[in-house]
Amino acid sequence: MSTSAGEKKPVKSIRVRFLPEDPTQRGVVGRFAQGLRCASGGLGLVFSDATLLILSVVPMLVHLALLAGFLVVGGAVVLDPLIAWLEPPTAAATADGALAEFGRVVWSGAVSVLAHIAVFGLALVAALVVGSVVCDPFYDALSERTEALYLGRDVGAPFSITGVVAGVGRELVATVVRLLVYVVVALPLWLLAFTPAGVVATPLSLAWTWLFFAWEFLARSMVRHALSATGRVRILFGHKALFAGFGAVAWVLSFLPFSAPLLVVAATRLYLTLLADGLVPTTLPAADVERLKMRTSTV
Repeated sequence: MSTSAGEKKPVKSIRVRFLPEDPTQRGVVGRFAQGLRCASGGLGLVFSDATLLILSVVPMLVHLALLAGFLVVGGAVVLDPLIAWLEPPTAAATADGALAEFGRVVWSGAVSVLAHIAVFGLALVAALVVGSVVCDPFYDALSERTEALYLGRDVGAPFSITGVVAGVGRELVATVVRLLVYVVVALPLWLLAFTPAGVVATPLSLAWTWLFFAWEFLARSMVRHALSATGRVRILFGHKALFAGFGAVAWVLSFLPFSAPLLVVAATRLYLTLLADGLVPTTLPAADVERLKMRTSTV
């Protein structure tokens, strides 16, 4: 059966259940655990649909290429100056005695290891941030496809070069804003970590980082459902334990070249789960919301 030009095409759904119950109807620890569970659910969903799998492969390869490129640049530009800066003074390096020589060798080895770890960490972060911007059109498509599978109809806009360029630009601005918001809170907590207040500041800093990662992967659903900036922050802090659990897994996995698409899919499903319980706003018509409340897609 053909469809008219303006009509959304039906999408064959797959039988994948949402969470069996409202993920917020538990204590703090329970909500955190539900967030962990939600974040780990993207892999099965991606491999259950050929389109999701194909859309995931490209950003995985791009992220891997970016990581390799940043490692090469970091090794050529950053590594040697960093090692030279951390090396002990010449006097200490040329001191007489076997003990002094042993200490110099141990120190030099430790410096080399730390410098390589630092360069690798910087390359991971750079690949994550740049990959988020460059791969935004694919992440949007992944999120749209995930939503379409549960609604049984296409929810995406037609592909166009203009749309791709606009998407990259929009994500660049959004990434800058999210980073600024993150730094405003994270920097004071990081400084406090070097004081006696570090007992409290360190876990708070970690929790804030987890919320930031959850926000990163939920952003596409928030945009598609027309949430304002204040609305996004309100939702994020309205379900802190749940999103901190999701962000904890994302924090661990997001530096791996293949994980970002899985987290985008998982975050979209989490948003739809909350939507089914009326916990987040949406632009969907009532019929679509009722379909989500059934909790199971149809074959």
